[in-house]
Amino acid sequence: MQQPTATSNPRSPETIRPGPRARKCAATRERLFQAALDEFRQRGIPATRIEHIARRAQVVRGTFYFHFPSKDHVLEELRLRCQKQLLLELEQLDPKTVSISELIETLLNGVERADKMVADTGLMQVALAVYVRHALRKEPKKEKALLAIERIEILLTGIARRGALRRDVSPDALANLLLTSIFGIYCARRAEARTTTIEGWKQVMARGLEAP
Repeated sequence: MQQPTATSNPRSPETIRPGPRARKCAATRERLFQAALDEFRQRGIPATRIEHIARRAQVVRGTFYFHFPSKDHVLEELRLRCQKQLLLELEQLDPKTVSISELIETLLNGVERADKMVADTGLMQVALAVYVRHALRKEPKKEKALLAIERIEILLTGIARRGALRRDVSPDALANLLLTSIFGIYCARRAEARTTTIEGWKQVMARGLEAP
C-alpha cells in the first residue's frame, strides 16, 4: 500500500492550521512586540521597563517574559523583521539577469520599507546596528542561511559571472560594503536630507562597480 506523501496528507504540517490557543498566543506576542516598540519610541530603550511594556499591552509582567526573555530579544525580533523585509525585496531578483543598478535600487527599497515599519530614527539606528553585528560576525549555518547578506552575495556572484562586475571586487566583501554604507546613510541622515545623499551614492556605486 502506497504511503501518503507530505503533499497528499491532509494532516501534514503544511496544511494544519493553528488552533485557537496558538492564534491567541501569537496575537499576545505581537501585541507585546508592538507595545515594546511604542515604549522604546516614547521613553528610549534604556528607560523602558518591562512593567511599562506589560501595562501597555494589558498583560501581567510574567507574560512578557514568556514571549521575550529581555528587551534585547525584542530588538532581535525587530532585526529579524527588518531582515525579512529586505529578503522579500531581494528574492524578487534573478542572479542570471540582475544588474548592479537594479540590485542597489532593491537594497534601498528594502531598507526604506524597514525604516517605515520601525517609524523611529533612533530605533532604526539600533535595529541596523544589531543587524550589522549579526551580518559581519560568523553565524551558525541555520541562522546564516537566513541572512539577507547571503542573498546579496549570490546576486553579486551572478553579476560577476556574467562579466558585469569589476574583476577586482569580491562579491562577499562588496555585500558587506553595500549594506553598511546604506545603513550609514539611514543612521546619519534625517529623512528629508536623505534623497540627495542617496541619489549621489547610487550613481557613485553603480558607475564604480560596473565592469568597463
